[in-house]
Amino acid sequence: MFSKFSKYIIDYSVYVLVLIISITSFAFYRAFLSEDKLAVDFSLEQMFPDNDPDRDVYEKFKKDYGREDNVAFKTLTNDNIFSDENLSILEMINYSMLSLDSMQVSYSSSDKKKPIEFVVSLGTLWDDGEGKIGDNLNPEERLEEVKLNDLYSDLLSDDNKSSLIVYSIHKDIYNHDMRKYALQQVDSIIASFKFDLVYDGKSFLIDEPELKNYKNSFQSKPNEKLFIFSNNNVLSDISVGPYSALQAITDSLSNSDIKINSINDCYY
Repeated sequence: MFSKFSKYIIDYSVYVLVLIISITSFAFYRAFLSEDKLAVDFSLEQMFPDNDPDRDVYEKFKKDYGREDNVAFKTLTNDNIFSDENLSILEMINYSMLSLDSMQVSYSSSDKKKPIEFVVSLGTLWDDGEGKIGDNLNPEERLEEVKLNDLYSDLLSDDNKSSLIVYSIHKDIYNHDMRKYALQQVDSIIASFKFDLVYDGKSFLIDEPELKNYKNSFQSKPNEKLFIFSNNNVLSDISVGPYSALQAITDSLSNSDIKINSINDCYY
């Protein structure tokens, strides 16, 4: 039988090839181009069969407490999380995430909604209890207040050097493209606050000829020291400015004997 089948394929190879191409093309159209194309649904409801009693339990949980599968978090590590500069950066991250533009793709409803529903981090300490954990305390006092707070203490690591930024993607975002877009926007904000030291005043921490040419283009005076930082989004509104990571760097270095010049001078 297999011998006859093989002979048939060889004798009519062109027709067989056309048939295979036709079937493959039809399947490709149905799977990726048609109205009924394949789609990824991230909602937990799809994990349960329609008549599964656990589905009813989950629906009741969702009704009482809301969705939980859209919650994600970022981790921030810093030796001095409770400094004015770092809390200001966290506050700006919170504000920037909540202010993200509406999605550029369609929702299940016709209304455009913000991609991020809420953000919780130590950046909201300024607004908590009329400053009770805010700007009227020094870093050590803020740490003690946070340890006594049920909400904020859960955001802090045991060594007090790492904290969480917890955020929720809008409950109507199930589509893969919409989720990807929302997460990319969040990553862009985080990257805007990340400044990496690439030249420490003495040597380069990464080997890039272009950076060495960049450094050699500056004519430093004997009493000046040059540092070079890299940032993936350095010209954005939140990478540089009064509440940026760059401002935190310059504030921590500045004192009565040291004058710092940087791109932030544009704001003054």
